[in-house]
Amino acid sequence: MRFSLPHPVNRPLSVLAAAFCAGVAAAEWFPAHFFAVYLFALACWVVMYGLRNRPLLFGISACVCICSIGCLWCKASQVYPGHHLSAQKIIMREATYTVKGFVDDEPANADAKMTFGFRVQQISDGVYPRTCSGRLLVCIGDGKDIDYGQQLLLRGRLHTPFGAGRFRRAGYGQYLRRQGIWYILNVQSEADVVRLADNKGSRVKKFALQVKRKMQEAIFERVSFSASGLVAAMILGDKSRLSRFIYESMVKTGTVHILVVSGSNVGIVSFALNLLLKSMRLSRRIRFAALIPLLVLYCLVTGASTPVVRATVMAIVFLSAYFVRRQPDIYNAMALAGLLIVGFNPGQLFDIGFQLSFASVFAIVCIYPKLKACIKPGWLKIKGARYLLEAGLVSCSAWLATAGLVAYYFKIFSPVTVLANLIIVPLAAVITLCGFILIASAFCCPILAGLFGLSAELFVKLLLWCNALLLALPGASFRFA
Repeated sequence: MRFSLPHPVNRPLSVLAAAFCAGVAAAEWFPAHFFAVYLFALACWVVMYGLRNRPLLFGISACVCICSIGCLWCKASQVYPGHHLSAQKIIMREATYTVKGFVDDEPANADAKMTFGFRVQQISDGVYPRTCSGRLLVCIGDGKDIDYGQQLLLRGRLHTPFGAGRFRRAGYGQYLRRQGIWYILNVQSEADVVRLADNKGSRVKKFALQVKRKMQEAIFERVSFSASGLVAAMILGDKSRLSRFIYESMVKTGTVHILVVSGSNVGIVSFALNLLLKSMRLSRRIRFAALIPLLVLYCLVTGASTPVVRATVMAIVFLSAYFVRRQPDIYNAMALAGLLIVGFNPGQLFDIGFQLSFASVFAIVCIYPKLKACIKPGWLKIKGARYLLEAGLVSCSAWLATAGLVAYYFKIFSPVTVLANLIIVPLAAVITLCGFILIASAFCCPILAGLFGLSAELFVKLLLWCNALLLALPGASFRFA
């Protein structure tokens, strides 16, 4: 299939998404009061209505209107009620606060600490309690038996995240702000935790986390500690066991994207589930209808990160096209995914994962066909050589689109990335497939699960050996200030 750049007539959703995101970016970089933006948006709509009989000017004014809506939406997302955490004056950093609320994220254990997102309901500085809303990041030194949905009473010290300045693109503090987290609460020990109830939070998310734990157990019981960290990261997005050394070495070779659940994982899950449902002799309509909620469940199980949300939305668009008897368009699918993510949280537009995910997919869709048309791999008679050349072109396309972003954010330039992806990505696909078969067979044939656990561990060792070998090449990676 031949792809071309989005056309405003053929792909209006792409233009809508681009204009909306431009408005969000404008709101972030050019500060203005909410009511000023509102009046500007209203004026744009009046001008657009006046130009309704002039197609070209109407189209331009419509784009400006959509841009103003994006700007207004971003400003509206930054308006909080008076009892929100952002309005609280946390002045005394050494003072002890008592906070009531519930765990609204899966607790993570790392470096002998437990961290989790906490939805605040009430806060007290020792004088009087007051109603409060918003989110905290809680850090506990020896937290145990804390789970999603538990209502807790916590005592600890509050402080502002480091790097929480004006611009959303810099610092750990800005990353937390994009998650809606305004302060960090350091809780000394379990003695400062009082459990109140267990019935808070979403039932769907609770079910997804239970499924995730079952999948984690299947992996951790059959794969060694070091290898299971990489397998769990690739399949479930769980980096609790992943070595920092491995992560940094993958960053240097430009293959860190395999440690993030993304489109390839969603594709493997879709293919496997479709094959399973097809073996039950179900019609295509029933199979596709069943696949959609299963893909949404997998998205929740993996933490609903930006790459997997983008891939899930695109997969659902392609599956839904069958029901409406329309030819799916990949640009419109990407645009819809971007609109949903940025519409839900405008700050995601400035997230590194969002930018890298959409840039790489756009490059593969847009740049790869151009490179293929120029080089024409068809002249190679050997199928294996032709496959390698095409895979290299795909890797090169993604690298061209993301190298600048990686250099800007991580201060790393990796010329070895194209070669590394040719070797690492196929190995990662095999490990992912082994991991999924391991999990599936753990519930029906434990002996077979052990065999695939050994296979996954073997391929993990091969992948790490290849990555280390590539990193040892002269000029493989450059780090600059």
